Amino acid sequence: MATHPGKPAVNHLRAGELRRKELIEAARYVYEQKGIERSSVKDITDHLYVTRSLFYHYFVDKDDITEWVLLTYVRDFVKLAQRWNERRARGDVRTAVSQCTRLFRQAVFDDNPLRAEIAGPTRADRYLSFTFRCTEEVTRFCLCEVIPEYRRFHPFELAHPYETVYLLLFGLVGLIRRYPDTPDDVIADIVIDTLHLEADRRGSENRLAVPPADLAWCFPTV
Repeated sequence: MATHPGKPAVNHLRAGELRRKELIEAARYVYEQKGIERSSVKDITDHLYVTRSLFYHYFVDKDDITEWVLLTYVRDFVKLAQRWNERRARGDVRTAVSQCTRLFRQAVFDDNPLRAEIAGPTRADRYLSFTFRCTEEVTRFCLCEVIPEYRRFHPFELAHPYETVYLLLFGLVGLIRRYPDTPDDVIADIVIDTLHLEADRRGSENRLAVPPADLAWCFPTV
Protein backbone atom coordinates (compact mmCIF):
# COMPACT_ATOMS: atom_id res chain seq x y z
CA MET A 1 0.00 0.00 0.00
CA ALA A 2 1.40 3.38 -1.01
CA THR A 3 1.97 5.98 1.68
CA HIS A 4 2.59 9.69 1.44
CA PRO A 5 5.96 10.93 2.69
CA GLY A 6 5.71 12.58 6.10
CA LYS A 7 2.11 11.40 6.65
CA PRO A 8 1.66 8.57 9.19
CA ALA A 9 -0.40 5.57 8.10
CA VAL A 10 -3.81 5.42 9.75
CA ASN A 11 -4.42 2.34 11.88
CA HIS A 12 -8.07 1.80 11.00
CA LEU A 13 -8.34 -1.21 13.29
CA ARG A 14 -7.12 0.80 16.26
CA ALA A 15 -9.45 3.67 15.40
CA GLY A 16 -12.36 1.23 15.23
CA GLU A 17 -11.50 -0.21 18.65
CA LEU A 18 -11.36 3.27 20.14
CA ARG A 19 -14.72 4.22 18.64
CA ARG A 20 -16.31 1.00 19.96
CA LYS A 21 -14.88 1.74 23.41
CA GLU A 22 -16.25 5.29 23.29
CA LEU A 23 -19.71 3.97 22.46
CA ILE A 24 -19.59 1.48 25.34
CA GLU A 25 -18.47 4.19 27.77
CA ALA A 26 -21.23 6.48 26.50
CA ALA A 27 -23.83 3.73 26.94
CA ARG A 28 -22.64 3.09 30.49
CA TYR A 29 -22.89 6.79 31.32
CA VAL A 30 -26.38 7.09 29.80
CA TYR A 31 -27.56 3.93 31.57
CA GLU A 32 -26.29 5.23 34.91
CA GLN A 33 -28.19 8.48 34.38
CA LYS A 34 -31.46 7.12 32.96
CA GLY A 35 -31.44 3.38 33.53
CA ILE A 36 -31.20 0.66 30.89
CA GLU A 37 -34.89 0.31 30.19
CA ARG A 38 -35.47 4.07 29.81
CA SER A 39 -32.46 4.61 27.55
CA SER A 40 -32.43 4.30 23.78
CA VAL A 41 -29.83 3.97 21.05
CA LYS A 42 -30.54 7.60 20.18
CA ASP A 43 -29.66 8.65 23.74
CA ILE A 44 -26.30 6.93 23.38
CA THR A 45 -25.49 8.40 19.97
CA ASP A 46 -26.68 11.87 21.02
CA HIS A 47 -24.30 11.76 23.97
CA LEU A 48 -21.38 11.26 21.58
CA TYR A 49 -22.80 13.45 18.79
CA VAL A 50 -22.58 10.57 16.32
CA THR A 51 -25.09 9.03 13.95
CA ARG A 52 -27.17 5.94 14.64
CA SER A 53 -25.71 4.35 11.50
CA LEU A 54 -22.30 4.53 13.16
CA PHE A 55 -23.71 2.78 16.24
CA TYR A 56 -25.10 -0.05 14.09
CA HIS A 57 -21.74 -0.41 12.39
CA TYR A 58 -20.34 -1.66 15.72
CA PHE A 59 -23.34 -3.17 17.51
CA VAL A 60 -26.34 -5.21 16.41
CA ASP A 61 -28.78 -3.46 18.74
CA LYS A 62 -29.20 -2.04 22.23
CA ASP A 63 -29.06 -5.49 23.84
CA ASP A 64 -25.70 -6.07 22.17
CA ILE A 65 -24.08 -2.95 23.61
CA THR A 66 -25.74 -3.60 26.96
CA GLU A 67 -23.85 -6.90 27.20
CA TRP A 68 -20.62 -4.99 26.62
CA VAL A 69 -21.56 -2.45 29.30
CA LEU A 70 -22.19 -5.26 31.78
CA LEU A 71 -18.79 -6.66 30.87
CA THR A 72 -17.20 -3.41 32.09
CA TYR A 73 -18.87 -4.00 35.46
CA VAL A 74 -17.55 -7.56 35.51
CA ARG A 75 -14.06 -6.14 34.96
CA ASP A 76 -14.69 -3.72 37.83
CA PHE A 77 -15.30 -6.72 40.09
CA VAL A 78 -12.00 -8.27 39.00
CA LYS A 79 -10.18 -4.97 39.61
CA LEU A 80 -11.69 -4.87 43.10
CA ALA A 81 -10.33 -8.38 43.72
CA GLN A 82 -6.94 -7.31 42.38
CA ARG A 83 -6.81 -4.30 44.72
CA TRP A 84 -7.67 -6.56 47.66
CA ASN A 85 -4.95 -9.00 46.65
CA GLU A 86 -2.37 -6.21 46.42
CA ARG A 87 -3.24 -4.71 49.80
CA ARG A 88 -4.33 -7.69 51.87
CA ALA A 89 -2.54 -8.61 55.07
CA ARG A 90 0.25 -11.05 54.23
CA GLY A 91 0.82 -13.89 56.67
CA ASP A 92 -2.53 -13.34 58.43
CA VAL A 93 -5.15 -15.45 56.68
CA ARG A 94 -8.00 -14.49 58.98
CA THR A 95 -7.46 -10.76 58.51
CA ALA A 96 -7.10 -11.17 54.74
CA VAL A 97 -10.40 -13.09 54.56
CA SER A 98 -12.11 -10.48 56.74
CA GLN A 99 -10.87 -7.71 54.45
CA CYS A 100 -12.17 -9.66 51.46
CA THR A 101 -15.53 -10.14 53.17
CA ARG A 102 -15.98 -6.40 53.66
CA LEU A 103 -15.09 -5.69 50.02
CA PHE A 104 -17.41 -8.47 48.86
CA ARG A 105 -20.31 -7.00 50.81
CA GLN A 106 -19.50 -3.53 49.43
CA ALA A 107 -19.56 -4.91 45.88
CA VAL A 108 -22.88 -6.73 46.37
CA PHE A 109 -24.57 -3.63 47.79
CA ASP A 110 -22.98 -1.06 45.49
CA ASP A 111 -25.28 2.00 45.43
CA ASN A 112 -24.62 2.62 41.73
CA PRO A 113 -28.11 3.10 40.18
CA LEU A 114 -27.31 0.89 37.19
CA ARG A 115 -26.12 -1.91 39.46
CA ALA A 116 -29.34 -1.54 41.45
CA GLU A 117 -31.37 -1.86 38.26
CA ILE A 118 -29.45 -4.95 37.17
CA ALA A 119 -30.24 -6.59 40.52
CA GLY A 120 -33.90 -5.53 40.34
CA PRO A 121 -36.86 -7.75 39.43
CA THR A 122 -37.36 -6.39 35.90
CA ARG A 123 -34.87 -8.64 34.09
CA ALA A 124 -33.96 -11.65 36.22
CA ASP A 125 -32.21 -13.23 33.23
CA ARG A 126 -29.91 -10.21 32.92
CA TYR A 127 -29.06 -10.31 36.64
CA LEU A 128 -28.29 -14.04 36.52
CA SER A 129 -26.13 -13.63 33.42
CA PHE A 130 -24.26 -10.77 35.09
CA THR A 131 -23.77 -12.77 38.31
CA PHE A 132 -22.58 -15.83 36.38
CA ARG A 133 -19.96 -13.80 34.53
CA CYS A 134 -18.73 -12.00 37.64
CA THR A 135 -18.44 -15.29 39.50
CA GLU A 136 -16.56 -16.92 36.61
CA GLU A 137 -14.03 -14.11 36.27
CA VAL A 138 -13.37 -13.69 39.99
CA THR A 139 -13.04 -17.48 40.35
CA ARG A 140 -10.42 -17.53 37.59
CA PHE A 141 -8.58 -14.67 39.27
CA CYS A 142 -8.54 -16.51 42.61
CA LEU A 143 -7.24 -19.71 40.99
CA CYS A 144 -4.57 -17.91 38.95
CA GLU A 145 -3.37 -15.26 41.43
CA VAL A 146 -4.48 -15.78 45.02
CA ILE A 147 -4.41 -19.54 45.59
CA PRO A 148 -0.95 -20.15 44.02
CA GLU A 149 0.56 -17.63 46.46
CA TYR A 150 -1.33 -19.19 49.37
CA ARG A 151 0.04 -22.62 48.37
CA ARG A 152 3.61 -21.35 48.77
CA PHE A 153 3.09 -21.10 52.53
CA HIS A 154 0.13 -23.34 53.36
CA PRO A 155 -1.29 -26.69 52.23
CA PHE A 156 -4.26 -26.31 49.91
CA GLU A 157 -6.05 -29.43 48.74
CA LEU A 158 -9.40 -29.32 46.99
CA ALA A 159 -10.62 -32.12 44.74
CA HIS A 160 -12.47 -29.62 42.53
CA PRO A 161 -10.95 -26.16 43.05
CA TYR A 162 -12.74 -24.29 40.25
CA GLU A 163 -16.15 -25.70 41.11
CA THR A 164 -15.63 -25.17 44.84
CA VAL A 165 -14.58 -21.52 44.55
CA TYR A 166 -17.32 -20.81 42.00
CA LEU A 167 -20.01 -22.35 44.22
CA LEU A 168 -18.68 -20.49 47.26
CA LEU A 169 -18.76 -17.08 45.55
CA PHE A 170 -22.13 -17.61 43.90
CA GLY A 171 -23.63 -18.90 47.14
CA LEU A 172 -22.30 -15.98 49.16
CA VAL A 173 -23.97 -13.51 46.81
CA GLY A 174 -27.30 -15.21 47.44
CA LEU A 175 -26.71 -15.44 51.19
CA ILE A 176 -25.78 -11.78 51.59
CA ARG A 177 -28.66 -10.59 49.43
CA ARG A 178 -31.20 -12.79 51.25
CA TYR A 179 -29.76 -12.26 54.74
CA PRO A 180 -27.88 -8.93 54.66
CA ASP A 181 -27.47 -8.90 58.45
CA THR A 182 -25.29 -12.02 58.42
CA PRO A 183 -22.19 -11.05 60.47
CA ASP A 184 -18.89 -10.68 58.63
CA ASP A 185 -17.30 -13.22 60.98
CA VAL A 186 -19.86 -15.83 59.92
CA ILE A 187 -19.13 -15.19 56.25
CA ALA A 188 -15.38 -15.34 56.92
CA ASP A 189 -15.82 -18.69 58.71
CA ILE A 190 -17.78 -20.05 55.73
CA VAL A 191 -14.91 -19.09 53.40
CA ILE A 192 -12.30 -20.59 55.72
CA ASP A 193 -14.24 -23.82 56.25
CA THR A 194 -15.17 -24.29 52.59
CA LEU A 195 -11.63 -23.78 51.30
CA HIS A 196 -10.00 -25.54 54.30
CA LEU A 197 -7.80 -22.53 54.99
CA GLU A 198 -5.38 -22.43 57.88
CA ALA A 199 -6.86 -19.64 59.98
CA ASP A 200 -8.21 -19.17 63.49
CA ARG A 201 -11.90 -19.03 64.22
CA ARG A 202 -13.35 -16.23 66.34
CA GLY A 203 -16.31 -17.90 67.94
CA SER A 204 -18.76 -16.82 65.27
CA GLU A 205 -20.61 -20.11 65.80
CA ASN A 206 -22.06 -18.43 68.89
CA ARG A 207 -23.43 -15.54 66.85
CA LEU A 208 -25.16 -17.29 63.98
CA ALA A 209 -28.01 -15.52 62.28
CA VAL A 210 -31.45 -16.66 63.46
CA PRO A 211 -32.87 -19.19 60.94
CA PRO A 212 -36.09 -18.29 59.13
CA ALA A 213 -39.25 -19.24 61.05
CA ASP A 214 -40.34 -21.73 58.39
CA LEU A 215 -37.06 -23.64 58.87
CA ALA A 216 -37.13 -23.67 62.65
CA TRP A 217 -38.13 -27.34 62.69
CA CYS A 218 -34.78 -28.22 61.03
CA PHE A 219 -32.79 -26.90 63.99
CA PRO A 220 -32.78 -28.76 67.30
CA THR A 221 -33.70 -26.78 70.40
CA VAL A 222 -31.10 -26.67 73.11
